[in-house]
Amino acid sequence: SLEIAEVERYAHRLKGSASLIGAEAFRDQAAQLENRAKQNDPDDPAILSQMREMSERLILLFEKTQAEIDRWLS
Repeated sequence: SLEIAEVERYAHRLKGSASLIGAEAFRDQAAQLENRAKQNDPDDPAILSQMREMSERLILLFEKTQAEIDRWLS
């Protein structure tokens, strides 16, 4: 499984990539995930659940962003 630090790094990279293409909602969700990972509290049992929910929203936003890019390119 991924370490919290890895989640933070991946979210940061996704945030930067989303910024480059102007995908604001995607960027904002990646930023939220990155910030939650930075606030990692090992005693907080809810962190993994919260991060999983954020990741699922990020996946949905990625799919929407990809569909918009496909429409724009066609």
